[in-house]
Amino acid sequence: MSRPALSVAEASLRGMPACDQNRVSRAKAKPSPRGGRPKFPVGYLPESARPLWKEIVKQLAKRRTLTPGDGPHICLYVRTLSSVGEMLRRSRTEWPDD
Repeated sequence: MSRPALSVAEASLRGMPACDQNRVSRAKAKPSPRGGRPKFPVGYLPESARPLWKEIVKQLAKRRTLTPGDGPHICLYVRTLSSVGEMLRRSRTEWPDD
């Protein structure tokens, strides 16, 4: 059975060097952000952006770096990419290549 971790104060009382004291404090690590998928923002993005949203969420989930807090960033990316695509489509119809 392992011994309980020392607090930083106990470690300094025992004369442990500073580098070991840092290791002791890592034993009481803070919880990491909870994982999960962000939901598609119905009021903020058009329904035509849903496939791109799903693709990005799928890629981030595969890398295991996805949290619900990523939703606004993904929304901003999808909205920007959609508007750029729309501008390109309009420019091609208004000024076709000869």
